[in-house]
Order: sequence, then C-alpha cells, then structure tokens
Amino acid sequence: MPHASDHSPPFALLKRDGRLTASIGLAGALALGIALIPLFGLGWTQPAAAALLFAAFMGAAARWLPEHLPHAALGAANRVTVLRAALVANLGALALAPEALAAHGWGAAALALGALALDGVDGWTARRFGLASPFGARFDQELDALTILILAALAWRVGDAGAWALLAGLLRYLFVAAQAGLPKLRGVLPPSQRRRWICVFAVSALIAILTPAVAPPLSTGLAAATVALLSISFARDITWLLKRRPSEAAKRHGTRGGFA
Repeated sequence: MPHASDHSPPFALLKRDGRLTASIGLAGALALGIALIPLFGLGWTQPAAAALLFAAFMGAAARWLPEHLPHAALGAANRVTVLRAALVANLGALALAPEALAAHGWGAAALALGALALDGVDGWTARRFGLASPFGARFDQELDALTILILAALAWRVGDAGAWALLAGLLRYLFVAAQAGLPKLRGVLPPSQRRRWICVFAVSALIAILTPAVAPPLSTGLAAATVALLSISFARDITWLLKRRPSEAAKRHGTRGGFA
C-alpha cells in the first residue's frame, strides 16, 4: 500500500531517479538485443521483444516504489537489479527463436550466468551501502521469479524438457493468484536459507539444461528435480502461512513467498 509520504519531496526525487534508471536500463536492454542479432543469428523481433519485456517488468515494479521510502534514490543495489533485468529480458526474447537457442546454447547459458552473478551482487550492495528496503527485496524476488519462468520456458523450447517444466516458473504466480481467495497467504514469511538454496539450484539446473553438454535423460531429470523442489518449498510456505499465529503474521521482515 502507498505510504502517507508518497507525495513528499523525497518521493518526487525517487520517482525521477526511477524513471531515469528505467530509461537507461531500457536502452541497455535494446542495445544488448541488437548486439545479440549477429551473435545468435536473430532477427529484429528479439530486441524488440526484450525491450517490451523489460518495460513491462519495470512498469510493474513502479507500483512498489513507495516501499523504498525514505530513500530518495534507488541506490547501487537496485541499479544492479535493473541491469540484471535487461539480461533476463533478452533471455526471454530467445524463447521466440528456438532454432537459434538450440544452436547457441552456450551463449544463452553465458547470458543467464551473467544474470545469476548479478543476483549475488545486488543484495550485498544494498547491505553494504545501507539502502536495503522492502522495495529492493521485492524487486529482487520478483525478478528471480521471472528468471525461473523464462529459463523454464527456454528449457521447454530447446526441447530438453516437456511443457510441464513451465510449472517451475508458474508456481510463484499460482501462489499470488491463490492469495485472492486465501487472505492468510498474503502474510510475510521469515527469511529462509532453504528458499534461497532451492532458488539457486533451480536457476543453476535450468541454465545447465540450455547447454549442449546436458541432454536427455539428464536434462529431463534436472527439470523434474527443479519442479519437485520448488513445489515442496511452496507447499511448506503455504502450510506455515495457513497455520501461523497472529504474532507471526505481524512480522515486518521477510518475503511474500517463493524465493529468498
């Protein structure tokens, strides 16, 4: 929910900084997409799709911006996340070119590994510079969810896993949809190393599937393990939320379910 100070001078500065950062990130996503055309043998559809996906994600993130107050600037950590979003958007665009994806699996994996490396940088940067906020945590978490959905889609499109692998990426969004009918699921979960490591495994396994070195039945097994582990993790979080005590529901720090 918006804060009472949403129209304060700090928030005006924050919105301005957010628009500037998003614009630079959009230009970066488009430039990367254009650079990938000759490397992957792509058409102009891919950079255009990457730019649209990036813009859609940043538009959704703008709704959470008040949660970054009282900070008047996004800060280095969120800028790293914006850069990661540009990489992830270009990964998503590769789903439109399965032949190029199959032929350039190592290149796609390298792009995904770059995004994974940046994921380890943004949280540390936020803590290092004292700019951690609920916005930053959610921004990071939602990009994690989108990354897993895109990687699952790529694993399916490259032919090393069936359409069922998409469940790995859809679980987060099914969880969000379930919150409409079950208010208890809207609560905040405490941080969990289990969620963090399962997320790292999921991303790493799905990246491995993209490489020519991993083929069926190993790729199918990795995709199945990813779906199973994420399903178990969500089931545990849902059970905890449904059984939580009022005192636990009042906790302010944690995650909304899924990752981190």
